[in-house]
Amino acid sequence: MMAFRVAVLEKIATGLGVMAFVWATVVLLEATKVLSRSHELEWQHAVSHSLSIQSTKPKKASMDQKISAELPHANREAENTEQSSISLEDPTPDGCFPFEIQRTWTFAAVPFISHSNLFVARQVSSMLYILQLMSAAVSIALSIRQLSSQRFISDKTHDDRSKLLSLALNVFYALALMQSLVFLLLLQVQTRYNFLEGQSLEMVKDFFYDAYSASLKKSIFDGLAMDLVGYSITQIQSNSAKQQLGGMHILLAFVKQKELKANTLRRIGTTPDALNRLLQMLTWKNHHEMQIRLAAASILKRLVQYNGNRFKVVAIPGALEAISSLLASEEDYCRNEQNVTPLFSKMIRLRGLRILKELTKVHSNCVRIGSIRGLRRILVTLIQVRHGFVDGNSALDLKAFTVSLHLIKLLTTTTGKSGKILGDQIGRTVFLLRNLRDIIVSRGQMTSKESALDMVICLALDNHRREEIGRTGGMITNLLMLFLTREETLKAGEALNLILLQNSKNCRRLLDLNHFSSSSLQNYCEDPRIGACVAKMLRSLFVYFTPNQKDAILALAPYLMRMAVKSMESSTITYQEALLGFLALMVPSLSTPPYELIFSHTLFTKQTFLNEFMNMVERLPSFDLDSYPRIRRHIVELAIALMRHDNVQRQALKDGQAFEHHLREILETVSEVENYYTISGQIGLTRHLQTMENLIEVAITELHKQ
Repeated sequence: MMAFRVAVLEKIATGLGVMAFVWATVVLLEATKVLSRSHELEWQHAVSHSLSIQSTKPKKASMDQKISAELPHANREAENTEQSSISLEDPTPDGCFPFEIQRTWTFAAVPFISHSNLFVARQVSSMLYILQLMSAAVSIALSIRQLSSQRFISDKTHDDRSKLLSLALNVFYALALMQSLVFLLLLQVQTRYNFLEGQSLEMVKDFFYDAYSASLKKSIFDGLAMDLVGYSITQIQSNSAKQQLGGMHILLAFVKQKELKANTLRRIGTTPDALNRLLQMLTWKNHHEMQIRLAAASILKRLVQYNGNRFKVVAIPGALEAISSLLASEEDYCRNEQNVTPLFSKMIRLRGLRILKELTKVHSNCVRIGSIRGLRRILVTLIQVRHGFVDGNSALDLKAFTVSLHLIKLLTTTTGKSGKILGDQIGRTVFLLRNLRDIIVSRGQMTSKESALDMVICLALDNHRREEIGRTGGMITNLLMLFLTREETLKAGEALNLILLQNSKNCRRLLDLNHFSSSSLQNYCEDPRIGACVAKMLRSLFVYFTPNQKDAILALAPYLMRMAVKSMESSTITYQEALLGFLALMVPSLSTPPYELIFSHTLFTKQTFLNEFMNMVERLPSFDLDSYPRIRRHIVELAIALMRHDNVQRQALKDGQAFEHHLREILETVSEVENYYTISGQIGLTRHLQTMENLIEVAITELHKQ
């Protein structure tokens, strides 16, 4: 399309130049025989003739000059120290590619005088470009001046020939002005495509020569039929390394442009041979093919950002293995006797990690990616922390650490039966829990700690994995300190809840820390978010409390009961669910005097509590049981504890038969999801010790006791 636009503008400029030249030589020169005082005509004629020659010049040297003007940054490889040879996202510190040394001159660096830096081709091209701009600017200024003043001839001459000459000069200056403006517009169109730069310039020039020549000599529609993206795809499928690298550079430059990215990636994605070729290039291990490999990884990373392309890539046999080959370490390259710098291995590994990260956004791909041989070992190694900091000091190390951590998180949090199997395979990596603990303790970003906590939560869903987490030295201690000292780390509390769930050894490990006192618990419970986590932990720990610890917790019974009633009046269902579950376990342990002391306050009587309790039972149908599957269980458990502890409470619940009616409604709508404490997707993992159906039957039996 660029060649088409350039050809159209060139044809317009050529036509205007020819018209101006013919007009100047045929009409105006004939008129100057009569009126020879118009001295400025000769100068203007020379300017117009110069512009017309520039526009009509069809030689290849002129095209070289135009492309040099069009791509002003393309030939700066000898001086550019800010970008790498293929303009990748992570250039080296000195701007050079880590394994390539330029030993030949580029076209723009060739000097006109040998053994000197004078009159280099790039400098000559810039001088000609400036002269063109100056010529156009002078022509525009002079034309506007003459058209505005209308002083072409002597004021004393007013015959018919003078009037005709004035009209002819107006036409001439108008043509010169239009030609100069079209020339500036042509330069503006050309500079819009200055993103094509680097070693592929010669290939771009060859393509433009063909398209430009076809548009000028034949028809502009012949130029339209030529496509630079299709031309580049053809080049990468050739057997020439130079053509392959040039094609990769052009495609990479196109996918980096916002206005061209979508169409270019769509073209690559819908061309099966191109996609297969890119995946094949990822496995190339030859030293001289490393640039091609890195460029192919960069293009594929952008390609899999679209959901449709993710399915296409994974469906190709051997695609995931080809992508995983990018994750090879420096030791792997040395073992294979490949002369690759550590910087390059880090760059190529980062591309591979980002490609896999994009592919894991499709749930069905996670299991296939997690099953790649050796991938789990590599990812766990990349999230290693030493001396409190991430292993490595460069920006590439930090990026690889972050992407690897996020990738393991996506694989670990895969739901369903297959996700459970994948999580179990990842958990078998012996260094994983140690690295996760080090990340939680490290002085890193909070986002990295949250990702590590998410993985601990997913691993703790498995009953057998909780014991391994608890055995990891410092894991429970650091999780507890992180939870109690930073309010924004509620995930640490959730992780502790799962680690303590139905695990006596982990509960005793936590109780040995002696971090729970009556005053601290009361402070924690004032915040509904933290209080919900603390109440869930207390429900798991209560059975394993020492007598002194249990007495300290039971002393908070009046406060916790009032907080439960307060939560019933509010909309904090999570906090309400957690408090009801803990009270259902605590009330049976209360003796009669402490229990009666709870309702001794005039503003908080047994009747007040029962009224709020029944109001909450009546609101049960409005609760989202998918989000709060345990609230009905805890209500039934608390009702059983109250009826067993106090006959007055049993009689109050029995009167009117409203509570029994609600119990039977719950029995008719009970589901299997309420029998599980932890669920992965739609797969139940940790079951409650007592089924919901059996619990309701016990409540109805207690209700009818005398």
